[in-house]
Amino acid sequence: MKQLLLIRHVSAENNFFVPDYMRKLTLEGLNEIESACKIFSKFQFLPDIVNSSSSKRTIQTAKRIAEILNWDIDRILYNQSLYNSKFDSIISEIMFTSNDFNSLVIVAHNPAISDVFNFLNKSHSEMLPKCSFCLFNLKIEDWLLLKPATSELVCKI
Repeated sequence: MKQLLLIRHVSAENNFFVPDYMRKLTLEGLNEIESACKIFSKFQFLPDIVNSSSSKRTIQTAKRIAEILNWDIDRILYNQSLYNSKFDSIISEIMFTSNDFNSLVIVAHNPAISDVFNFLNKSHSEMLPKCSFCLFNLKIEDWLLLKPATSELVCKI
């Protein structure tokens, strides 16, 4: 069995003078992380690898979550292809993850992260709010076999 955690980044500054890619987390965003991690910690999920968009806000989100939940920060990868990504890009990142890893985290942006959630959860048009944590158990041994029929939603925060 594999496990997949989808995370949408938290609240970031709205500064028109800062390029979108460089927007930082706000105090509200940091508080969102604290609250979500407090709830999520009871699932005792420990990722083998974290694949994060390389935007400043997703890097900050991934690092802060890792610190709070005692995840190994050295297991965070920063991936340009997850910034402004489409559904297909995230699905490809998941499916081409090494099978040496049984638990994967994706930290990314809407609408693509919501599209992946909807695909796996067999739902239609739910837009994940900022700081969403969606944990799936996947009844597969190979990431390439990912499909809705193999996924079970464990929690959504």
